[in-house]
Amino acid sequence: MENGGHVTYDAAVSYQVLDNTSVAVNVSNLFDKKYIAYGGFGADFYNPGREITATLRRTW
Repeated sequence: MENGGHVTYDAAVSYQVLDNTSVAVNVSNLFDKKYIAYGGFGADFYNPGREITATLRRTW
């Protein structure tokens, strides 16, 4: 089954807190756009919704 093309947007922001510490926030599917990623065999599968992850990283 042909579903056509779709565009989703991602975003990322990072900040260096100290010389050895940084924080980052990533967002996938920024506008939470819904579409059928695959349809067939009597079932429709939707794309993942918005996902937000935060990372605190320290190196030494």
